[in-house]
Amino acid sequence: VDALTSMNIRTKIDEIEQYSRNINWSRSRLRNTESAVDELVGAFQRLTSLTVQGASDSYTAEDKLSIAAEVNELLEHVVSIANYRSEIDYAFGGTNSDVPPYTVVRDANGEIIEVTTAGTGNDISIEIGDGLSIKSTLQGKTVFDQGENLFNVIIMVRDHLRANETDNLREDLNSINNSAEQIYNAQAQIGARLNRISAAESRAEND
Repeated sequence: VDALTSMNIRTKIDEIEQYSRNINWSRSRLRNTESAVDELVGAFQRLTSLTVQGASDSYTAEDKLSIAAEVNELLEHVVSIANYRSEIDYAFGGTNSDVPPYTVVRDANGEIIEVTTAGTGNDISIEIGDGLSIKSTLQGKTVFDQGENLFNVIIMVRDHLRANETDNLREDLNSINNSAEQIYNAQAQIGARLNRISAAESRAEND
């Protein structure tokens, strides 16, 4: 009986230690993703400001070419965020986390004209407590191309700026607002998951 009790205790301790490792791993992974999404928020806030400038009649066609150049830099930055790689893997790759989730198509001048994906896989779920699991990843499509395709929105703004299409730029603001909402929803999902991890950790400490 003593041997059986000892074995049961050892098994329970092993489970608790595994849950603790899973909690730490999931928290680290989600915080990396959270940092990337926070950068994305900043990028789209800047895109909004630049588009508002471009949609104003106060700016000349030459001014808008300069604004378009900055928007083009934002596009490169957003692609780098989408392919953010931590020390573990690609943050937005899901179950395909060993390869970059997004690739670019460039024109003869080296500018991005399209962003494609081979598929970002499914979310990875991991147990963080007895009967409790959590998604420790956020699929790229949840952030970048669910509803609005963020890459296409930026490309559209850049090209409308170059063509000095003021009315189209005003319309583009609607797409940018939708994109921002998409990003904020992703932020909320990550925050909720991190809260669940903290709650699971507190319960484990009190058991």
